[in-house]
Amino acid sequence: MKKISVHIKRDEVYGEIEQTTAYVASRFPAEEMADIPERFGRIVSGKGDANLLNRYWEEGVSTLVEKLKSYVSDTEFSGDRLSLEFTVSGAYEETLTPSVAAGCFSYMVGLIASKWFRITFPGQASEYEERAFRRLTDIERQLCHRRPPVRKGNRHQ
Repeated sequence: MKKISVHIKRDEVYGEIEQTTAYVASRFPAEEMADIPERFGRIVSGKGDANLLNRYWEEGVSTLVEKLKSYVSDTEFSGDRLSLEFTVSGAYEETLTPSVAAGCFSYMVGLIASKWFRITFPGQASEYEERAFRRLTDIERQLCHRRPPVRKGNRHQ
């Protein structure tokens, strides 16, 4: 068995959520933008929303660990950072580890954004939630992926 570690920084996730929500708010058609400042301010997350985003972060961490519990061997959830240690097969393809880390990050962003959009822009919530759970399925598939066996020596000499 092998162990791999993934670390996710809360402030980086929140920064990505701020960019995502700003992008979604900016996509409104011109005829719907009469109340731009009010609408933009309602949809875009910011520093003042930290308490709500923290609750969504904790819910996301809980769901991530629950869904991947067959692989999670250790967690450290200290304030600004989530560290996960996964136990995987000895034949795990280690080149997938950066993809697993990126997937965990994307899952957290997508799930938190979907929860945020549920209250600020319900039309976008389901799209982001579906993306988040597709990412979770991808992570599971990557964690159970195994390198094909390699035979030593050449049998056809």
